[in-house]
Amino acid sequence: MQTLKAHLIALIATGLAAALLLAALPAQAAPRVATMNKSCASIQSSLIANGAAILRYPSKRNPSLTVFDRYVGDSRFCAKGEIGKWASVPAKDTRNCRVIACERFDPDDFFPFQPRHRTYFRIVLSN
Repeated sequence: MQTLKAHLIALIATGLAAALLLAALPAQAAPRVATMNKSCASIQSSLIANGAAILRYPSKRNPSLTVFDRYVGDSRFCAKGEIGKWASVPAKDTRNCRVIACERFDPDDFFPFQPRHRTYFRIVLSN
């Protein structure tokens, strides 16, 4: 009887540990896109279709270095405490392709002299 109880407790503990591990992992990996090989429209379409992507492109200061960051198709894909901000990345057909990057949001930085309103903005890419 004692060993059955110990096995049951071990089984429950293993199940809980597996559930916590799966909850900590992202649902799917964001695709990686080399922006210099794609048009601006295809980059924006990829962000809209996937929700988010890692965009890679040459650095403005040193073109031999590759810069990469996470960009989203809609500000709803930003993490808690972040908002979508317009950014630009180079593309095959333009030097300034408009995309959305997530940044930390602190209301005091944006509204220092306003009452404590919790105003959040939603930015959406559209074709």
